[in-house]
Amino acid sequence: MRSTMISLIGAGATTMTLALSYGMPANAQSPPSASVPTAAAHSSPTTSASLRSQPDEELCYDQSSNDSGIGIVSQNFEASFDQYDAAGADDFTLLGDCTMEAVIAYGVYFSGSGQARDETVTIYKNKKGKPGAVISQQTVSGDDSSGVLDMDLPEEVPLKAGSYWLSVQVNMDFAAGGEWGWETTLDQHGYPAQWENPGNGFGTGCTSWNTLTSCINAGEGPDFMFGIEGDPILYKFDPFSQPTSDYTANSCPEGLAGYPDHKVLSKTSDPGCTKAPLGKSKPFKVSFSTPVEKLSVPVTWPNWGPPPDTESPTPNVLFTQTATTLTITYNFGVRTGGFEAQPVGTGTHTFTTEFYSGNNGTGTLLGTITRDISGNAGARLLGAHCKFKGWGSIKVSTDVPFAIAVIRV
Repeated sequence: MRSTMISLIGAGATTMTLALSYGMPANAQSPPSASVPTAAAHSSPTTSASLRSQPDEELCYDQSSNDSGIGIVSQNFEASFDQYDAAGADDFTLLGDCTMEAVIAYGVYFSGSGQARDETVTIYKNKKGKPGAVISQQTVSGDDSSGVLDMDLPEEVPLKAGSYWLSVQVNMDFAAGGEWGWETTLDQHGYPAQWENPGNGFGTGCTSWNTLTSCINAGEGPDFMFGIEGDPILYKFDPFSQPTSDYTANSCPEGLAGYPDHKVLSKTSDPGCTKAPLGKSKPFKVSFSTPVEKLSVPVTWPNWGPPPDTESPTPNVLFTQTATTLTITYNFGVRTGGFEAQPVGTGTHTFTTEFYSGNNGTGTLLGTITRDISGNAGARLLGAHCKFKGWGSIKVSTDVPFAIAVIRV
């Protein structure tokens, strides 16, 4: 670490030093270690080369470029220096769901050579541009490469797409290892980084979360440098082969008994089956890409598959007439649901069922079910559960017309 120190008068008239970046040749020698903690350090810029990309881990988020060359202390000191305990935090936004498995924080040791005893990694909810409620707080002993900390989390942290805050605080006695500064980047991503020093040992007045650059004017960048590794999960698609209790207990069937046989429908609704976003009941509605004809087993449709492959051998069904492809669009996102299907005639036909995030077979393809189904009382379930992300439509196709029954949402 290369730094220039100037003396300041801290709280309680305690002399402290602050490391600044200007006027410091790249090959200058470090001054003698400070007698009390300092708030910032100048260092040689790092690169993101140490971001590991193990086969079982991917980057969910990366904020490791354009190092300002200045690190800001984020450390829990020994009891005699409690007034200097400080922490940094920075926000990050996940575009998709991620199971967090590790954190890499770029830092530098100064006023000593380290190493950290261990580190405290905290994930917060976002609250109006600052750290909010704690989601996870774990003490870890990461791999330490001259202050670059590669920290596997003892407990994975599943996060949905959205904005969060990360804090990394080194646990290290000043007398034993000096200080750790969290490197800052010249690029701002989202909200500016926050910093706090509850005991006000550095005399900044930032005793709770405040914008980093407002607390310390050392020429640092607006954000900290870090990366988040884990399993980026946009969705987890699990098909059901039969209408098990897990399937029926977590979905609602649409009733077709109110429609007479041979009624042709382009959409249906069931006020008894609702979704309640934001506490407001929303009736279940579906629309069809091609009109379907309501029939009933065994009166106007000859037969149906028996349980346990179906819920009932005598359901009301919707017949595609001449169509061999049908797209069903829902009026809200569905995470557990589907329908039963059976082809016309007595032969066996391959059904391909695609679940899409958007309406009318658009958006992300979340999952596919391919199943051979017999027309001779061989109806089967085409249903699934999708964790983290719901579907807006289902496209089902085969090579002959077919009927569907027991649409669940």
